[in-house]
Amino acid sequence: MARSNSTQTPNTTATAELTSIHDSFSSILTRWSAASIQDVILDRTGVGIDPAAMTVLNVLVRAGGSARPSHVAQQTGTGASNVSKVLARMEDKGLVVRSTDPADQRAVSIAVTPSGHRVHRAVVDTSNGMLAELLHDWPAADVAQFSRLLARYAQVLQDTVFR
Repeated sequence: MARSNSTQTPNTTATAELTSIHDSFSSILTRWSAASIQDVILDRTGVGIDPAAMTVLNVLVRAGGSARPSHVAQQTGTGASNVSKVLARMEDKGLVVRSTDPADQRAVSIAVTPSGHRVHRAVVDTSNGMLAELLHDWPAADVAQFSRLLARYAQVLQDTVFR
């Protein structure tokens, strides 16, 4: 992906559209990741985990079900100490297990257990229900287009920032 150079000036329409995208993402991320919304999702789900555990579970599932703690820390933007505490709580609840990383016997890998996958599925189902409530009056074609475009953006972000 080509990087903008600071001497380039996008046209006014592009600048206004980019500002609108930035403002919208900021609003969505602030609201959806707020502890109050995460608590609503978890309360509705009834799985007995905290928002930090939900975030770590999402990272592990997106990574294919297992990852090193350093990967979790990088993806969540937090430190190893915090990740270790969250993983310990999750391990106590039977959501994850620690093992030696098969690729490097000196490293630890964290894997989601079948119970952890069930909790993750319940959280996703509850989140999907909340999204359905929010988008209930959108035409199906708009929801499909929004889904495609958001997935495309997420992939570009992943490929560019988290290589």
